[in-house]
Amino acid sequence: VANSGGTNISLVDLGPRTPGAPAIVGEIDRFQTQDLQIYRVRLAVDTFGFPVFPVESFDFSDRPQFVAQAANGLILFSTRPAVEDNQPGTIREFDPVLREIRFFVDYAVRDPVIARGIQIINADSVFAVDGGERFKVCDHSRLNKALASCIFANDSLGDARVQIDVKKITDNWDTEVLSDLVIESVGLQDTTFVTASGDRQFIAFGEGDTPGGQPVVPGRIIIYRSASRTITNVLQVTDLTGNAAQRVLGLALNNDGSLGVGRGEVAFYFDPTLRLLGTNNDINPSGVGAALHPDHSAASFTDPNTRLSFLGSGDAKVEIVDTRFFSFKRGEVLIRDPIVGPLVATRRLVSDPIDTAVKLYGVTADGVVVIRVKDSDIDPMP
Repeated sequence: VANSGGTNISLVDLGPRTPGAPAIVGEIDRFQTQDLQIYRVRLAVDTFGFPVFPVESFDFSDRPQFVAQAANGLILFSTRPAVEDNQPGTIREFDPVLREIRFFVDYAVRDPVIARGIQIINADSVFAVDGGERFKVCDHSRLNKALASCIFANDSLGDARVQIDVKKITDNWDTEVLSDLVIESVGLQDTTFVTASGDRQFIAFGEGDTPGGQPVVPGRIIIYRSASRTITNVLQVTDLTGNAAQRVLGLALNNDGSLGVGRGEVAFYFDPTLRLLGTNNDINPSGVGAALHPDHSAASFTDPNTRLSFLGSGDAKVEIVDTRFFSFKRGEVLIRDPIVGPLVATRRLVSDPIDTAVKLYGVTADGVVVIRVKDSDIDPMP
């Protein structure tokens, strides 16, 4: 559970669900999302013409927003932009065994002309010393936080890179030195949804737009692959829909990651390579939240009972859309309050009526709503 009001993630034990079982334990562990900064070091000259190395630091929000766990056991989460502190959000990876967090910057703009100097990520600290004649980089062993050390870059920006590369081998540093990272493009300026495929091999991030931005900055969809621990696909939503004003207001992946759905003014469906498969332009343009049937996969793609997506609507409905014929609406469910956050679909519980097709859990302004979608709510194929 991500605590966006603080800087931690809680591990909650839901406990056994059988009659007479012990009471639910609740929180059994808490992970601190420690402060991370990105540093930029440039080569300049002082008033006497001597080389100096000014150091700039860039702060980002550390408050977890949405979270998912990959099949490799690592936790991926977005952080909530802190507008009052002018701290944009980020995407991070947390290792619950080593208790280590690292930045992801793979989705950011890479341009050596714009970037200037070097950019240092995942270091404990970087600062200038001796009046800027050299700079100091400190980090700890990824395997043991108590083993911390520093290097001094005396002669050049390249000297820091060489010494850090050695530390990565000898001291298990995870510090990275880049020369083309445009730091200003790292920050996420809006709500960033996070969702996992059923097999947890894929984690998707859906970024909103930049509020009040002129021109409007479209959101991005970012795919993390558990097997390689890398972000391999990044795409602006405008490339999927052709609409530069599209925001990501809901996101879901199916069981095997073969299909994803994003909720904006339209619904857009994509594969793991972020290739657009289809859109539904007939849904209510105002709405938040997206989910796929819990049994949806490539193998069940021809099954009309499971190839369903569920989309939150601003007029207090959940719209049901077929994922094979993307423009085909299969029904809707009326609810009291509109969905304003994530929407999740699960199979029916043993205690649910037999005509329950699927259970939906959504966030509204008043809390979490549980929606029972009945078989009769879903229109059959003609």
